[in-house]
Amino acid sequence: KMLKSNLDGLLAAPVLPKSFGQVLQELPEDLPVVFFDSYLPGIKPISFIGQDAFQSGLLASCLMKQTVRRPKGKIAVIKILPEDYHIAERIQGFLQGSIDWPGFEVLVIDIDGNWPLGKTEAELEAFYRHHQDLAGLFVTNAMTHKVAEWWKKKSVQDKVILIGYDPIPKNVRLLKEKVIDFLISQQSERQGYEGIYSLFRKVVLGEKVRE
Repeated sequence: KMLKSNLDGLLAAPVLPKSFGQVLQELPEDLPVVFFDSYLPGIKPISFIGQDAFQSGLLASCLMKQTVRRPKGKIAVIKILPEDYHIAERIQGFLQGSIDWPGFEVLVIDIDGNWPLGKTEAELEAFYRHHQDLAGLFVTNAMTHKVAEWWKKKSVQDKVILIGYDPIPKNVRLLKEKVIDFLISQQSERQGYEGIYSLFRKVVLGEKVRE
C-alpha cells in the first residue's frame, strides 16, 4: 500500500532491519526519508532522530556500577531478539563500560521478544539456576517489564539491580513498585515530532535539514 501511494516523504522506525531494508530498495532514490528510534547502517536518510544507543548502554553500565549491592557476582544482559542496530549498540556500550570490573562477570542472554511471558520466564529461570550470584539485570528494550515480572515472583532477599528502557505503563508501574530501578527514556514523542517537522521543512519548505 505504501509503495503505491506516491509518497512525498517517509518517516520510519526501521527496527526490523532485514524486512525494512527490502522495502527501502523499492522506494524512489530521491524520496526524502527520515529515520527515528533506530538506524540502518549503509542507508543514508536525510535525517536521523534518536538516542545515541552506544552512550545509553554506557550510561546503564555506570548506573549498574554505582548501585549494585553485591561485592561480586554476575550481571545479565538480556538481548531481545530480533536484534536491530540500536540494540546491538546498547549492548556494546554496556560491555565497554563493564570492562575491568573486578569481581563481576557480564553474561549476555538471548530472549525472543515474541515469546509469551511463560517461555521468557522459563528461560530466565534456567539461567538463574546456574547463576545464583546474580547481581544485576540490564534489559535492552521496552520488554523490561517481562523480566521484572519474573524477578518480582522470586522470594530472594538479595537485591538485584534492574535497568531497562522506555516509560511505558507496565514499566512505570514496576518502577514505582521498586522492582525496576532505572528506566532510560528515549523521548519517543519528541522523536516523532522532530521527524515530521524535518520532513515538513524538506518537502514543503524546500529547506535543508540537520542530518
